[in-house]
Amino acid sequence: MKSKFACSWISAAMLAACASPSATLSRIYDDVQRDAIEQGSGTSEPSEQRARRDSRAAKAREIVDAGGAQSATDYLHAAVILVETDSEENLALALELALKSAEL
Repeated sequence: MKSKFACSWISAAMLAACASPSATLSRIYDDVQRDAIEQGSGTSEPSEQRARRDSRAAKAREIVDAGGAQSATDYLHAAVILVETDSEENLALALELALKSAEL
C-alpha cells in the first residue's frame, strides 16, 4: 500500500513540476481566491496567509520574468497574485500586467 501511495505522490509531483506557466498561474490564482474566502471566515492565521502571498508572488514574478505569461488571462492572473502583496515593486508590476492584459 505504501509503495502505491509513494508512486502516486511522486507522479503527482512530477506532473506539477511539468505544468505549463499558464497552468501554474491559474493554480496560484485559484489559491489566492481560496485564501480570500478563508480570510473572511477567519480559518487561517494572518501570518500564514502573508507567507503564502509572498511565496505566490515570488513564483508569479519568476514566471513573468521568464516570459511565461502569454495570454491576457495569464497577465491578469499574475496581476491579481502580485497585487495581494505589500511590495511597491509588485504593485507597480501588477499595474503593468493588468494594462497588458487589457491590451490583449
